[in-house]
Amino acid sequence: MPSATLILALVIPLYNIQGVVLMTVKERQGRFRLSTVLLNVLKNPMILAVLAAIPFAYFKIQLPFVVSESLGYFQAATNTMALLVVGGSIRLSALKNDLPLLMRLCGVKLLLMPAIWAAMGIAAGLPAEQLVTLIIVGAMPAAVNVYIITDKMGGDGALACSAVVVTHLVSLFTMTAIIFAMRTARLI
Repeated sequence: MPSATLILALVIPLYNIQGVVLMTVKERQGRFRLSTVLLNVLKNPMILAVLAAIPFAYFKIQLPFVVSESLGYFQAATNTMALLVVGGSIRLSALKNDLPLLMRLCGVKLLLMPAIWAAMGIAAGLPAEQLVTLIIVGAMPAAVNVYIITDKMGGDGALACSAVVVTHLVSLFTMTAIIFAMRTARLI
């Protein structure tokens, strides 16, 4: 059976690919062109990072301590900078105007997607630990990099920024409800 780590390693790139596909189709006014989508997927920084890490994982190559430690500091700084960028980019007027759309997005991202992932995990016969991991990952709010990548790809950066903020706020309630439901179902 796959471990929770393996599930994360598979699901997170799929989320990034899904986001790139959606942005590419939106950017092209609904027209789908496989070559454009594939090129945009391969240019996505998260996908590039995963592709670069595959040989290290496959051949069990350990990075020297200095490199590993430096990358850890870089990661911490990057996360902080991304949060500052989102915070500095939020526009309350855009948030107010897009609220109906943002609430629908929250319903899909924070309730429907975890339900779909749960159904897929149950259908696949995953044990409780892996099923819980899959549901929790599916219930996560929009990642900070959504805004940065959306803006870079020429998408609606203001909407993406609002989506990051609103999904984080709403997830405080939906995540609590999902964890309660999983406890009631004796998964955790």
